[in-house]
Amino acid sequence: MELPVVTAKKLIASSKYSWIDELYFTQIPEEADTTGDKTIVLITSVTEPLGRYKNDTPSALEANLQVQIFYGNNFEGSTLDAQLQLVNLFINNGWNISGREPNTLDPDTNQVTATFTVSCNFTLKNERGN
Repeated sequence: MELPVVTAKKLIASSKYSWIDELYFTQIPEEADTTGDKTIVLITSVTEPLGRYKNDTPSALEANLQVQIFYGNNFEGSTLDAQLQLVNLFINNGWNISGREPNTLDPDTNQVTATFTVSCNFTLKNERGN
């Protein structure tokens, strides 16, 4: 099973939204363009507890991920419409939206930043011998 952040990154990458310039998971690498010129999407893990216990054995990984969008300073179009594209992408692929923060302005780059949280249960395979 791949990490939930990798699954989420692949989902966003498959959408091929033209407004996303860079897509990262876990952290933005040092070599990334952080001048504010590009629209960057970052996916990070918030919590990943085990759940859905049966006979003291978990049967699911409950992944909660944060999706941050750092809109380029010259972003054309509606930032809300772009954010809702990603929200709907997750919903249409079996994820739940568990929270959304108001947009903020990054003090260093003057980029509008949107943040929302998604969650999904991943079924664990029981590999114990019986």
